Amino acid sequence: MDELNWFLFVCLAVVALIAVLWRNYAPLLTATVLLLIILWRALSRNTVNRQRANAPFRQLKNAIVQRYKLNKLRFRDRKTHVYKVCPACHAVLRFKRRKGEKTVTCPYCQNTYTFVIRRKGEEDKA
Repeated sequence: MDELNWFLFVCLAVVALIAVLWRNYAPLLTATVLLLIILWRALSRNTVNRQRANAPFRQLKNAIVQRYKLNKLRFRDRKTHVYKVCPACHAVLRFKRRKGEKTVTCPYCQNTYTFVIRRKGEEDKA
């Protein structure tokens, strides 16, 4: 059982629960198809194909988890730090919240750029 099979199993349980709670047995066809896919993938001896099918799912799951962790850190540090995205490599960089213009060098791509930190509610004076 790989990560994709576990995800399909959770989907199967949710669909079956919906079918039972609503007393509508139309979603059971979907649950049956999911069960057959899970069994086919679990009993398959072609591990290369299963790994190939599991790789995009793992990438998507990891991207979602990283986005959640980044948003959690941004919320935790919202009063003390600023998060900026490097325009060259799109890495997220964290800086102390100090008003003014900053010139920084990205540690990942060595690109130098300038940005301005303003206090909340302060507008551009351009």
